[in-house]
Order: sequence, then structure tokens, then C-alpha cells
Amino acid sequence: RGLLVRRALRNEIKELSGPISSALGPFGDDLLVEASDGTGLKSELPWARFASRRMSPGPREGYCGVLYFSTDGSAAHATIGCGASTCVDGSFSPLPRDELNRKTTWARRIVAETRPSLEPFVDAPDFGATNPVPRSLQRATVMSKRIAAGDVDDQKMESLLCAVASNLRLIYEAQADGREGSAADLVEAEIESSIGNPHRRRGQGVGLSPVERRHVERRAMDMVERWLQDRGYKVKNTAATRSYDFEATKGRRIILVEVKGTTSDNGTEIAMTKNEVELHRENKGRTALFIVSGIRLVGRRGTRSASGGTLRRFLRWDIDEWHATPTAYRLRLP
Repeated sequence: RGLLVRRALRNEIKELSGPISSALGPFGDDLLVEASDGTGLKSELPWARFASRRMSPGPREGYCGVLYFSTDGSAAHATIGCGASTCVDGSFSPLPRDELNRKTTWARRIVAETRPSLEPFVDAPDFGATNPVPRSLQRATVMSKRIAAGDVDDQKMESLLCAVASNLRLIYEAQADGREGSAADLVEAEIESSIGNPHRRRGQGVGLSPVERRHVERRAMDMVERWLQDRGYKVKNTAATRSYDFEATKGRRIILVEVKGTTSDNGTEIAMTKNEVELHRENKGRTALFIVSGIRLVGRRGTRSASGGTLRRFLRWDIDEWHATPTAYRLRLP
């Protein structure tokens, strides 16, 4: 089985590198193909996978196309899956069920935004696994198509794997535009990248260009400014000179407004600088937070613009009601 999975099957998939890479589009230029049936004690659930190396450098990271096999040998399963385990204190353990559900639900929604149907990838991801780690791989399956052993043929498998790659491209595009995770995750990924931490790969292949970030910020600022003006506030843009973005005045009331815009679909976490945090604590009751999430970048890369977005507002914001977690430190030699 080891020779079949790790060598023969892997080579068969690599021979399809051309059409798979084409289906992956801009994410097909660094195609990675690997397979495993376990070492020492054999895995209950052997697999072969392909992915963009920068988007899924390892089987525990990102999203990839995966070919699984029923434990009783009755079928193959062409799937898209996500990393199902995490490293804690040097050992790997399955991700919590709710975290896997969040990741798989998000990815299915991304594909469904473009495809009129998820067909033929609508089969239950039941591969017959009974052990904890293989069962977590089943739960980490975004979508699956079961192919009975007697129905397997080269043409059908090539067509299905290319269809997997085409759907995977949509997920990669959404990740590259920063739609997965939270606004805070995106900022943290940029920090990790800037300080060159080789042990953290979250955000691999993800990130907006400086121009794209400015488009997103401008879109959020415009939405918030219109919201305030429609409610009778006089608005002064202070982003260039203060630790807040707007000074909104209505009568004798003055509000210091912080605006956070993001392409992330998750508007529940943001990142703030030390100065921003201190401002909101010192002026509690006089500040407001506006989060604009789900901003979309439209058009071809290089000539893109920002549109859409969902606005959430927190007037008289109490920053101390939120959980604050430090994500970076400045260290100086004594």
C-alpha cells in the first residue's frame, strides 16, 4: 500500500500537473503534490493531496485538494479539505470541532458565491474512519465526491481533480483577498511577515498590496463619514494628525471616531496600536468605534477598486469591555 500511495499515486497526480495547474490559475505556478499512508504504524486513512505551496505548504495548513480512500476499499473520494490539527507543546492534536466547522462552512460559502451548485461535490464525507485523527480529517472536508471502486477510470478522475482545483482556486482567491480570519489576524500576519518569524505561517500567501489596503481604508472612511453626516454630525478628518480618524460634532457633543476597514468576513476582532488603545481608555465615553467588514476588491489586480462592506458601530465605546491580547512587543537592549 505504501508503494501504491506514496509513489505510484503521487506520480499519477503529478502527471496531471498541467491541467490541474491551469485550473488553479495564478495559484498553479507552485503546485505541490504529496501522499501518505503513515510511517511505522499505517494510517487508517491514506491520502494524496495537491495544493499551491504558498497557500498550503503542509497538510496541516491551508486548503488543498485531497484524494481519500474508504477504509474498506470500496471507494475513492475527491475532496477539498483544510488543516485538521494544530501543534500544542510540541505535539499535534485535532482542531476543536467548532473551529473545523467554521473553516469548512466558510470555504463552502465562498465556492457557492460563484457556482450555481456544488454538484458533484455533495456527498457526505464518510470514509469509514474510526480513530480520532482520521475522523478529524473527515470533519475537515469542505466538499466531497464519492467514486465507487468499480466506477474509477482515468478520464473521470482527471475531470474530478480538475474540478477540485477550480473550486480550490476560488477559496485561494478569497484567502488572498483577506476574507478568511479576522481583521486582527490579517494585521498579525503582516507583523509576523515583517519581523521574519520562520515558525509562523498563518497568512501564507495572504495579503493585500499597499495600494489595495488604501482602497479598503478609503472605502471604510467614506462609509462612516456618510453615516455620520446623514445623522447631522459635522465631520473633520483627523487621520493624518491624530490617533483617531474623525472628529464628529453635533451641537456641544464631540465624538472621537476610530474606523477599521477590512476585507475579512469576520468583523469581531480588530488590531489597534498602543496609542489608539490609550486614546480610547483615556477618553472613555467620548469615543466611537466603526468596523466595516466584508469590503470587496473588484476588477483586475493592478486596477482594482473597493466596494461593499458591512458597517458595525459602537457609540460611546468602552474598550475595556473587549478582550485585549498583545501580539507584538518592542524590545530594547538595556
